Amino acid sequence: MVAIWDAETMSRDNGSLAATSLQMDLFSETTLQNAQPVEQATAVVEEPAQPQQAAVASKGGPAVAAAVETAPVVVGGIADAGEELVANRRNRGKVATTWSDLEGLNDTLKVKETVKGNVWLKPDYQQLIDAGMQPMVAHIVKQVYDSVAAKPAVSASTKTTDAHLQTYIGGMQRIEQGLMKWTQDTKALKAWANSNIRVAGAMLGKQVALSELGPATSLLEYVYPDGWRAHRDELRIVGGNKLLGALQPGYEEIKRAGKAIDAGWPNKRESWEVQGYKVLERPRVSVDPNEFRFSKKYSLSVDRYYIDTFNTEEAAQAAAAAIKPFVLVGKRGFLDSFDSRELAVEAAKERSRGGKDTERQLIEKGYNVIDAERVGVSRRMEGEDISSERLMEEFGLRGVNFGNWMKTPAARAEAQMHLNHAYDAFHDLADILDVPPKVLSLGGMLGLAIGAQGHGGRNAAHFVPGVNEINLTRTTGAGALAHEWAHAVDHYFARQAGLDTAEEPYLSEHALLGETKTRHELVAGKYVPVSSPRFGEVRPEIVGAFKGLVQTMTKRLQTVEEAQAVDAAYQQRLEKNVNGWLASIGRDFKEQEAEFAVLAERVRKGDFGGEMVAVGRSTLLHPVVVEMRDLYKAKHGRVYSIEQLKGLQSNLDSLAFRRDKSAHQQAMAADADVVPERRRVSTDYALNAAKLDKDKGGKVYWSTKCELFARAFDSFVADKLEAKQAKNSYLSFGVRETETVPVGTERDAIHSAFDGLIGEFVVRESELGPALFSAGPGRGSALPLPEIHAEIERLRGEWKGMPPVLVVGKPTDLPFEAPSNADGAYHDGKVYVVAGNIGDMRQLQKVMAHECIMHHSLEEMLGNYGFAKLHHGVQSLIAKGDETVCAIAENVRSRYGVLPPDIQTKEIVARAGEQCLDEQGNVRVQYGFMKGVFAGVTGWLRDHGISVPFTNVELQGILHKSAELAKDGPLLRAGRREQSLQEKVVGMLSGLFVGKILGVADGVVTQKVGRAGETVLHSMADLSGPIEVGEIAEIAYKDGKGLVREPEQHHVRSVDR
Repeated sequence: MVAIWDAETMSRDNGSLAATSLQMDLFSETTLQNAQPVEQATAVVEEPAQPQQAAVASKGGPAVAAAVETAPVVVGGIADAGEELVANRRNRGKVATTWSDLEGLNDTLKVKETVKGNVWLKPDYQQLIDAGMQPMVAHIVKQVYDSVAAKPAVSASTKTTDAHLQTYIGGMQRIEQGLMKWTQDTKALKAWANSNIRVAGAMLGKQVALSELGPATSLLEYVYPDGWRAHRDELRIVGGNKLLGALQPGYEEIKRAGKAIDAGWPNKRESWEVQGYKVLERPRVSVDPNEFRFSKKYSLSVDRYYIDTFNTEEAAQAAAAAIKPFVLVGKRGFLDSFDSRELAVEAAKERSRGGKDTERQLIEKGYNVIDAERVGVSRRMEGEDISSERLMEEFGLRGVNFGNWMKTPAARAEAQMHLNHAYDAFHDLADILDVPPKVLSLGGMLGLAIGAQGHGGRNAAHFVPGVNEINLTRTTGAGALAHEWAHAVDHYFARQAGLDTAEEPYLSEHALLGETKTRHELVAGKYVPVSSPRFGEVRPEIVGAFKGLVQTMTKRLQTVEEAQAVDAAYQQRLEKNVNGWLASIGRDFKEQEAEFAVLAERVRKGDFGGEMVAVGRSTLLHPVVVEMRDLYKAKHGRVYSIEQLKGLQSNLDSLAFRRDKSAHQQAMAADADVVPERRRVSTDYALNAAKLDKDKGGKVYWSTKCELFARAFDSFVADKLEAKQAKNSYLSFGVRETETVPVGTERDAIHSAFDGLIGEFVVRESELGPALFSAGPGRGSALPLPEIHAEIERLRGEWKGMPPVLVVGKPTDLPFEAPSNADGAYHDGKVYVVAGNIGDMRQLQKVMAHECIMHHSLEEMLGNYGFAKLHHGVQSLIAKGDETVCAIAENVRSRYGVLPPDIQTKEIVARAGEQCLDEQGNVRVQYGFMKGVFAGVTGWLRDHGISVPFTNVELQGILHKSAELAKDGPLLRAGRREQSLQEKVVGMLSGLFVGKILGVADGVVTQKVGRAGETVLHSMADLSGPIEVGEIAEIAYKDGKGLVREPEQHHVRSVDR
């Protein structure tokens, strides 16, 4: 039995998730930061006012950047590009057995993965029983497992820290190990059974002979040998009182186990049974007198389930006769009856699938890629196919992955359609947002997986926060890209705000909350409340835009007609209430009906008799109500019930106010500016979503802010395309007017709010390309300004040719916009140092290294001899057919065509520099030649006065900047923004270029392409016709020749098949 349990527990593929998640710091510019009482068992003491310190201390580890892995080419099939993405089901094994499996992940992923199902795999109870465990003991195991919190039980006011996660993992491991030791201790089991002899003995007696017993260890003692009080804080996080009770199984636990075993446990139940549906075969149907009803006298029930009440016994008996032999009941009672069990079961299955929600799920279902269609400006030349590598490079994605089957030769055509459509769709989205294409990767954080989920599902796609991947299903993923990108950008800004460990790590879910949040944080050994800005350093403009968008999605102002209808309905309700009170009071005026009727009629007509009269120290009544009081006293000799009169008076007060208000509005009706008071009410979009959730049952989905945001964004994209007479059903579900999306004036208002949000997007250049504004944490005390100037002067003396260096006090002093945590920048040939954000000399030297390096080339850093050695080594590896280097060389060739050998070497080094490190920051074996490059760069920095040690990861970043911003050779500079006339040498181009013609001179055409304002040079000799400055042109290359055409005359409807 031990071996079986251990095999099940230890069959986990540890580390795969941790390794791949460390490919990159997803937000490199930002470092962010139900217990129930148990009877007859020991309980955790009352919760203290402040949380206690977690039992296990946090063990922070250095962040390690892993290399980008390029998957091997699949012969005949489509290959992956970039990283092996984490969330693909094909990659997911059993993870998070120990803290070491998680400590290297980002905060969002740590919290996401630290859940019961990952840390303690759900036991196979049937397997335990087959291996010899008593069924009752196995059910006790189940009860303990079910009592463990699904995730760390941390108060909402306390930030979930590494210490909490470690405590949760350690606590579960302790419980799992102690529980299994207890189940294997026959003596302990006998002692437990003997103590519950009347209940457990009958069920265990046949398998376990009871004998004279000595002292034995209880389950609680096995889990906590030193006493549970020594682990009080751990117990709170892992499960609290509920768990503590389960670790002390007694009469109730045994009774629960027995009932489950009698019902067939642990046999598998179908999903409809799990959801509480049952089919009763020929149950008892009864009609019973109902003594507690005023009108309906007979009640009908089936078994113990009440159905309805009836006025007569005959009607009740007729309803009883109509009940069929097989009755379906749910958690709330009787549902329906059927002629056969099969029909009843089918009805239960339909209800368990969502019933009313089924059609709405189909509405949100995506398309098969075969059915995707596009109308709009061409993004590719005719017949051009996009590779995984090209898609990744074009948009700065971390990786593009396919499922195993999608990479086979049989699926090549389908995979190619996905690549082509994704390429077009991302370009269309960049055009709508008016941002450079690479911005869509959100600073390089985003990955794309297609058909990599292992099995189908009802969802067309999903975005995984923390892992930061968009996953599109193979058969229905088309149409969902805009929806999932909306989730990605929503999470991107939430991460900047420090909300990465929140239950819902999306900015839209928090946008309407206050500007300040209070959390309990560990200070001097105990948790204390600490207030901080809720949205961190996210730009206020972005927060405001999100706030306005969420408000627009969920609330709107009443129309005049709605306000008038509400006022009228309220007045009718008041009049009805007054009539009710008059009827109730009138029953007490026996033999005075005529006199009371006269007073009642005055009330109905609004004649209350003038000013109110005091009839007590604090009671004022209208004169007509006083007359009723006096009328009653005249006959009975005592005043009428003051409580009844107060009830009538209260409604008369409200009615009088409403009538006065209505009269005022009518008097002012001639004034066109006067409108009824209008309130903010829920939008139809939000109300429809709430109804969808109610019909669906279970966890709220449709009405969550992040889902409202994503569905509205999809409609926004579809409408933007339609406004251009364009369409892309791979990018968006299309223009719809269903209950799942905003419609009418609400749709227009929400789209205006999206325009406002997108208008606040600010693009920043980062080491990974252009990205949306990303702020980071502030710094502590700054390095004194004289020391900064002295160090710069020292470096200038040793660094001949060092570019100009300017020192500013804070980022706002820079001549361009920059994040508030910027410590340095390189702009227009100058290096800027932000003194207020420089904490020490080490940081200053690293800033100088990172920024000044852009002024120098790889050859300068390595020297002629060093570069010659590198060049010879790389070319030798290509000649030998080295798999790694040849794969990079082929990628370079596909992007730039045939290059001179020395330029080819530089580009191979630039590409290898991005991929050569493993998750520990070490150079991978297959990239051994990069060790010499790193050594050369380190030596060059040291020779120029930068003595601070650099990690491989930091050197990797320096190389990336050098490769991108200081490339030599005109053939690789065609895509750069700045070029001189002397550099107008044009190499072989391929693909489609769309943009404005900036110049035609000396046989060279200069064209602006892309949102970033990049320029491309064309040779006039290669073009099919003349071209003029200022026109917007498409130039499509094939076999070295460029076909010139005007894009507005060539809208292409493409349906890749």
